[in-house]
Amino acid sequence: MDNKRPLETEIRNLLKLDQQDLERELVGAVSLDEDFLASLNLPITEPSQPVNQAFASLHFSERIQRVKAALADGLKKNRNRLYDLICVKFKYCDQKGGDEVKVLGSILGGLMGHSVILVAYPHLWPLPIVIVYLYKNGFFDKLCECPKKK
Repeated sequence: MDNKRPLETEIRNLLKLDQQDLERELVGAVSLDEDFLASLNLPITEPSQPVNQAFASLHFSERIQRVKAALADGLKKNRNRLYDLICVKFKYCDQKGGDEVKVLGSILGGLMGHSVILVAYPHLWPLPIVIVYLYKNGFFDKLCECPKKK
C-alpha cells in the first residue's frame, strides 16, 4: 500500500482552504497536543482544569493569536536548523514553483527524518497543517530569502 497517497491528498485539501479555514484547522490540530497547549501559559481557572479545556474557553481570535505566537517562537529558536534543512539541503528556492504537493511533502518528510528539528513542539512538526500554514503564509520564502520571480 502506498502511504504517500493519503498525505498527498491531505496536503492538496489543505492547500485549497482559505486563510480563515486554514487557521481553524490549525487551532483544531494543536488543541490535541497537551504539551503544546501547556506551553501557551493559558489562564487556568481551577487547579485541576485540563489545558485543552482552558484553551477551548478562549475566544477563537485569542486561540489563533497564541498559536501563532508559540509557532513563531519555536520557529525562531530553530531557525538555523530549519534553514540548513529546508534552504540548503532541500534547496527550497529551486524547488518552489513546482508541484506544491510534492514540495510540501518533501519538506514534511525532511522534518520527520531529522528529529533534531523536532525539538520545539515535536508533535506538531509532522502535521501537514503546520507545514501548509507556514507555506501559505510565506514562511519558507522568508526563511530561505528566495528571490522574487518576475
